[in-house]
Amino acid sequence: MSSIKGKTLHFNEKSMDYVTFGKGKDPLVIIPGLGDGLQTVKGMAMPFSITYRILAKRYQIYVFSRINELRQG
Repeated sequence: MSSIKGKTLHFNEKSMDYVTFGKGKDPLVIIPGLGDGLQTVKGMAMPFSITYRILAKRYQIYVFSRINELRQG
């Protein structure tokens, strides 16, 4: 498996956690569903890499979480 990294993207005074892994040259972006509201992708790099290990042979995978600074509503 290639290097598995958990990172944070900062933009417009907001931040978003994501993980990246895979050996391929083509990017594949995954956006988690409803469960992301309960637990973000932070700290989940290894479980995601195991779940998507077949796709990781062909793609460089990015799994983006929701924005951390959600407004009240």
